Amino acid sequence: MTEQFGRIYCLKRIYDGDWMTNVLNIMKQLYCMFGEPTDSHPNGIRISKESELNTGERMEYLDYDISNFIINTYIVLRLSKLSPDGEYFVYYDPINIVIKSLTSDYKSILSEKSINSIDTIFNHPHFKGCKSVVDIKEKIQSVEDFNTRFKGMK
Repeated sequence: MTEQFGRIYCLKRIYDGDWMTNVLNIMKQLYCMFGEPTDSHPNGIRISKESELNTGERMEYLDYDISNFIINTYIVLRLSKLSPDGEYFVYYDPINIVIKSLTSDYKSILSEKSINSIDTIFNHPHFKGCKSVVDIKEKIQSVEDFNTRFKGMK
């Protein structure tokens, strides 16, 4: 991963519907592989539609709870902009990288970009040390609520 991401948040799901239910049902069938850390997967976690194991990896299915978390996760991106008069500035924007990457086509809702976005979430420093789906579920409990991220700031 070459991008630098900031904090991670989760928004409580306040919407429902056939399309979202379909997305969650597809996501819970993804494979989660746990192996050694690499440059592209610093926590050693890979997500795939196929059961492709590398040497020394363990594989588990994602489940509904983790899929629900994924679809509601926001990561703060560090973005920069150059104005027409040459002024350069940096700003931070919380983005739901998975929702942004989904397609509306039921047959290919989860594109390669979507899989990479899920990889990004589970290779975020918050999930460092996770070696199983149970570990991920434990770490999910400590992800800050998106709506309370400014609580206490003045």
